[in-house]
Amino acid sequence: MNTRPHVPWLSHMRGLSSLVVCAAHTYNAMVSPVTGLEFTGDKWMGALSYLAVYVFFVISGYSIALSILSNKDRNAGRFAAREFAADRLARLVPPLVAALLVTVGVYLLVVGLALNGAGSYQLGGEKFLLRNKVALGWKDIATPLVFLQTVWLPHGVGMNGSLWSLSFEFWFYVMAGLFTLVAVNRDPRAALLLLLLGTGYYYSNGTGRFHLWYLPVWCAGCLMAVGYHHERLSARPLVRALLAALALASVAVLVRAVARYGVTVFDVYRPGVPTPLVYAALSVVIALLCGSAAVGRLGLGRVFNWASEYSYTLYVVHFPLLLLAMSLFRPVTHGWGFGPMLAVGTGIFVAINAFAYLLSRVVENRRTFRPVFQRAVRALAPERLSGAVTRALFRRLRHVPR
Repeated sequence: MNTRPHVPWLSHMRGLSSLVVCAAHTYNAMVSPVTGLEFTGDKWMGALSYLAVYVFFVISGYSIALSILSNKDRNAGRFAAREFAADRLARLVPPLVAALLVTVGVYLLVVGLALNGAGSYQLGGEKFLLRNKVALGWKDIATPLVFLQTVWLPHGVGMNGSLWSLSFEFWFYVMAGLFTLVAVNRDPRAALLLLLLGTGYYYSNGTGRFHLWYLPVWCAGCLMAVGYHHERLSARPLVRALLAALALASVAVLVRAVARYGVTVFDVYRPGVPTPLVYAALSVVIALLCGSAAVGRLGLGRVFNWASEYSYTLYVVHFPLLLLAMSLFRPVTHGWGFGPMLAVGTGIFVAINAFAYLLSRVVENRRTFRPVFQRAVRALAPERLSGAVTRALFRRLRHVPR
């Protein structure tokens, strides 16, 4: 078997998707107040940003499945759960902590200096506002740190709306690891924990049930990874021809959906939308298409590959930075038209990308953080914790007066 640690289309799609999400939110923050969401450009930006999130879940499923398969190959057919947990935490936690610090910093800056948005972003005549004002509570900080923001905060995190998807992704990781422990290591404790976690999350008071909307999309990425790992997918001409045909059909579905329904067709929180299986198929096809040789021929491969290096950091920090940009620029640009606001938004988009790239050099350096989380996982291993508790209890009992 050939585990493929790097697949070009994976980096291309990760970079492209992060740029699309950031561009869509920048457009909403700076241009949509002028145009409103019924404008054709807004419909397309909304549709593409929703699709980019689904592609993110495809990539996440692909990466995790490949990581699990590689883990099993390195450990003689056994799954090393601690190694897997340390790698995932080293990937997720440092950028998340940095994003929360940025969020708090923006809030303190806007409120402390009484900038636009401290009380309200309303200046009169707006057709749409990304947020009505900056607002931050203790749950907005505490719940993302334990990846429960969609349970305790059903509508996500107010000042950093992009963080809603991280809890879904984190619990997908946890359940994937537990499932592998059951399937590969035959661990009955993992089976019980998987059942309890799955049931508890599904019946949570937040958006736990929407877990099922994204699960097929994420699993589609997992299946792709299994196909590559076992060399069932290839670059044969027939496969490429099939992907091209499916891509044309997918684009036709996308155009038709946007033309008829607008952005609401991609909103899983409203009734009457297509099944998530349709999203799964559409995301897989577009992910494969954009990762094909066509990307290289367009000369965009290097750009998307570069963007993938800081894509996670960009995803988690861009939203509060956009709120700061609204506070700084909207009073000055209030009343400007579509063209000038599009130019302002483009400049803000570039500045946020530059900030995210520089920040990622620190927070996405897994060589630095992996040893830290490896030690933490070893210290917090269930058997070690139970042993420590037992020893402490035994020492305490020895000193109880008889």
